[in-house]
Amino acid sequence: MNRHIVLGMLLGICCLLFSGCGDGHFAYTIHPDGSVHEEHKIQIDDYFLQQFPDWKKDLSKEEKEREDEGYTVDRQKNGATVKKDCLNLQEIVVHGKNNNAWSPDERYGGVRYRKGFFYDTYTLELPWEANKGMQDRSFLNERPQTFADATIQQLFKQGMEKDVLDFTLRLPYAADFSNATTTQADGRELIWDLKPAMLGDKDVTVNVGFRIYHKNVLAASAAVGGIFAIYAIVALAMAALRGNASPLGRLALPTGAIALVAVCVFGGVVAYQMKHPPRLTNADRIYNDTAHDSEGRPLADGLKRLEQAQPNPLDGVEKILKDHGFEDSVLAASENDEAGFLALLRGDVSKGGGYYYVVYDAKDQQTAKIYDHMQGKGIQSFRSYDLLKNGTVDYHPLIFSMQIAGDPNRSGQNAASGAWKDGTHTLPIYVLFDVDEQDHLKNKRFTTGYGYYPSHYMSELKNSVYRNMVDVVVEKASALKLDMLKRNIDLSQKNAGPEGKKS
Repeated sequence: MNRHIVLGMLLGICCLLFSGCGDGHFAYTIHPDGSVHEEHKIQIDDYFLQQFPDWKKDLSKEEKEREDEGYTVDRQKNGATVKKDCLNLQEIVVHGKNNNAWSPDERYGGVRYRKGFFYDTYTLELPWEANKGMQDRSFLNERPQTFADATIQQLFKQGMEKDVLDFTLRLPYAADFSNATTTQADGRELIWDLKPAMLGDKDVTVNVGFRIYHKNVLAASAAVGGIFAIYAIVALAMAALRGNASPLGRLALPTGAIALVAVCVFGGVVAYQMKHPPRLTNADRIYNDTAHDSEGRPLADGLKRLEQAQPNPLDGVEKILKDHGFEDSVLAASENDEAGFLALLRGDVSKGGGYYYVVYDAKDQQTAKIYDHMQGKGIQSFRSYDLLKNGTVDYHPLIFSMQIAGDPNRSGQNAASGAWKDGTHTLPIYVLFDVDEQDHLKNKRFTTGYGYYPSHYMSELKNSVYRNMVDVVVEKASALKLDMLKRNIDLSQKNAGPEGKKS
């Protein structure tokens, strides 16, 4: 096994942990006053630090960066514990780094907070996406070339089984809800196992809602309520004893009744507030001003765009698709205009039908099924990107297959590309693009290859009908994503590719 393969997959301290060579614990303790104690522990296996000296440098660099950010760093052998006390959770979010787990893009709820009279309400929806570098673990099964390589390979396999990586949230009161892996201390200590995400098996999302009660307000409210209750009891008792025989008795009855009603109303309001915390929305969202949405815009713009969007009408889309032989349910769609549309459909579940996309090119009145090549998230992750050190957004290519039933193009341009079966032409598509200052796609380049899943996409897509359909896909993908978000549709990794194969 080539050691550089391993090293290339280990980027930063977290990636060291992803690969079975250490433990990591990320813990946040929230106190009754809302302040937060943040504590992270990282420990790397001694053998790997000896084999790869650069890891020690990475660890030292990470420790120095944490110190510059105001953390207390307790350096230990092959690891460190970093600590920091914050005034509140908002401080952690606002002063965090670009698009870290605390400031995710608009596909997630992130951190939402609303200040209330009796308590403050928080909800967290924080994603830990599956480590892409670990999704292909073929290097663990390669034939080792040397004894040292065999040793490293074996330690990686053992380490992936025994390593621990988790996220802990300690609360002053029991959570209202959570999807924690482990719950302790009567619902006040919640632990999420992040290992599946670190190993590339699946995404892990921290989802929890909790409240920070205002004890002084509750105590004062209880005292005031108690005073009114005592007055009501005394007044009504006096009215019963003295009746209308004295001015005091005549006054006690109405004032006692009013006090009793006030106590009941106030108690009802408090009970309702306690049992029905507010439903938080994006208007309550806290985020880092430098964070981006899923398409590289400022996160504030992405949230505003999501808030203002309305679900696209599906009637016209369904009619066009039925005219082209698609009888399955349309779940979401982009806008339908002179260019066409991109829609999400689902087949009959009882017959094993799954999710798939359909593109309609209005110019040529042509349709095609679209299948993702990115574990079911290609269209949903369209315009995904890397943020370079200079602040430039580097967009990932979009890869998918376009399946054209009854394609008449048997001998024209790109007819030999892809694969044919029973008159259906499946074309693998690779799209490169940039985005201009007006948020429009530019420098679009469409290429294809041979077979269902080519290793290279070197052939230019020249056929005008094919190009028009691909252009509709890339121009409408963002609108379809938005419509899916408005309809709370998340396919995750459920899509299958052509011939029923997992993409």
